[in-house]
Amino acid sequence: MFKTILLATKFSPKAGLAREVAIELATALRAQLHILAVYDSSSMDKAHVDFASIPEELKARVRENLDATFKDYLAEFEKHGLQPVKIVKFGNPETEIVATAGEIQADLIIIGSGTRKGVLLDRFLQNVADKVRKHASCHVLTIV
Repeated sequence: MFKTILLATKFSPKAGLAREVAIELATALRAQLHILAVYDSSSMDKAHVDFASIPEELKARVRENLDATFKDYLAEFEKHGLQPVKIVKFGNPETEIVATAGEIQADLIIIGSGTRKGVLLDRFLQNVADKVRKHASCHVLTIV
């Protein structure tokens, strides 16, 4: 059923739970696993900073930091004999997650989600996982 799984991560505690689920599913289903980390440049948009104008040197440093974080994160997958494809993108997280899922033809997106308290907050605030769920063309498993 699920041949290609996309795990979207920001390396948070919830992402650790999502990682465990991704390991179990990818192993049990013998699925190809892709791991996506998105450097959120949308905050720069709000500050009217053109991300394209940021010096390549700074972008390279950000990539180096993400690569170092990824190295530690991937160790757990390797312990289970998995060799996931690592993807790093810059942009709006929900947009990049949905676009990447389409590009790799993912059958399932796994994403961690923070919890909010109160129905009123849930009606007016949406987190990245909520937006991905609404716009993805495949199944989305949200880890809360």
